[in-house]
Amino acid sequence: MGSSSAGMQHALGEGARMATIYPSPTDTQIQDKMNAKLFGTKIGQFNVAAPTGTANYKDLQVTYTVRPNFLFFTLPAVTITRTKRVYLSF
Repeated sequence: MGSSSAGMQHALGEGARMATIYPSPTDTQIQDKMNAKLFGTKIGQFNVAAPTGTANYKDLQVTYTVRPNFLFFTLPAVTITRTKRVYLSF
């Protein structure tokens, strides 16, 4: 799950960069940028939530869910969520 966590952090960083550097990107543009920059294992599933917040900030979120599957048994799903608050300057 280490590469998935790194991929989540990378996607959040790219979304944050877009939200703060580009003048007035839409929530959809930020979400699309984050989806494009995700990387990690192909075993689980990533979900990029649409940004939420106010005119002063945006909360960006990426969730990764995987169900560990061993040869003779399956464990309950494990979910990791990363969130980043971005303060807007525009």
